[in-house]
This record gives sequence, C-alpha cells and structure tokens, in this order.
Amino acid sequence: MSTPSRWMILLGFLLVARIGQSWIGGAVESIDEGRPKGLTRPLSSFPLKIDQWVGEDETPRAEVIAVMKDDEYLQRVYRHPTGIEVVLFLCHSHSSRDAYHYPTVCMTGRGWTEEESERTTIDSDPTGQRVPAPKTRFRFINERKDRQWVYYWYYLIGESPIDEAMRRLSQSSRLFLRGRTNAGLTVELFSGQAHGEVEQIDRFARRVAEELEPMLPEKTRGECELGANL
Repeated sequence: MSTPSRWMILLGFLLVARIGQSWIGGAVESIDEGRPKGLTRPLSSFPLKIDQWVGEDETPRAEVIAVMKDDEYLQRVYRHPTGIEVVLFLCHSHSSRDAYHYPTVCMTGRGWTEEESERTTIDSDPTGQRVPAPKTRFRFINERKDRQWVYYWYYLIGESPIDEAMRRLSQSSRLFLRGRTNAGLTVELFSGQAHGEVEQIDRFARRVAEELEPMLPEKTRGECELGANL
C-alpha cells in the first residue's frame, strides 16, 4: 500500500472517530440537560464561626492557586479555645479541574512522607445528612520529625448515572465524550496538633461537612477515594 493511501485511511478513521465522539457526546448531554453545575451559594458564605471554632481568612500560596486552576477557593485557619488550630482549604471547580489535587501528591511534593499505618476513613456523622461524605485522614512526617494531620474528601456535583459509569470504567472513556467533567468541591483540613487531640479534629471535620451541606445542590455525592475525582 502506498504512503498516500495509508494517510487517506488514517484521515478517514480520525474523521469517523471525531463524528462518533461529537454524536455520542451530544446525545449524553441532552439526556442530563439541566443537571446542577455548581454550588448553591459562594464559598465566601461559609461560616466564620463553627461552635467554638473561630476562623480567619488566609491567602493561599500563589503556586497552589496556579496549579489548582479552580473557579473559587477559600483558605481559613480555625482556632479552638483549647489552642488547637486547623487550616481549612476549599476549592470549587465547575469542571473538576482540581481532579488530581489530593494529599499524597501535594504533601509528598513539599517534602512530607506519609505514615501509612495512620491512614483511616472517618464515616459520615449518621444523623441524616442529605449529602453524606466519608473522609480520609492521613498523617505525614518530615525530616524534622514534624507531623501533620490531613483530612480529605470531595463532592461530585450533578453526576448522572452515565457519568458515574464512565468514571468507574476509566478516565479515557470520559475524555472521549468531549472531556465531560462534573463540577466538584474538594475539602482539605490541615493540623499539626498532637495525636491526643485528633478526635476533636475529627468532630470538626464532621461539622465542616454539615455546614457545607446547604451549599450543595441535589444530585451531589461525597467521596474520598484518591484519584477518582474525574
């Protein structure tokens, strides 16, 4: 077969694939038209005071924002009268562009090593939350033997059964369908407090989830599986 013939076959294949991609993507979009694509109110409305915890806004590092490429973010340090401090970081993207921002990547890149035996999942507070979200709790250590607790979970906003099936099948299947993505909200808590105070931080993490719930539209699901926020 001559070289021109090979090129014609290749171009024909690419054209058919592109038409198929456009047709399938359009059909899927029409099925779930009107699905929610964002929060019901801005992150800035998240309460500064949660029980005895009082928050103060901080400005995230410029390099973090550059990497995240999210549409909206909030970083706030909450202090408890006992002296415990927790940094809350929320990032909201209409297209889940924060998909790969999870602790095992960002903390390792900053010189921390996970103490894997300390990783655990914290179940949702079983009080009838409309959007329950399990949370992963990590502990990291650095060369100076400093330790850092990190809590991580996220919300998939407007995920239809089709989107869920594609996400569980593979990332490539989703990218084929016009790069379909859902809106997402990622939640991270950071604290360098001692091990004996971790239960109090656990309770604060649950309270954060409770306060976030009114900001989340219907068809929102909470997850904490690493790498699945696609």
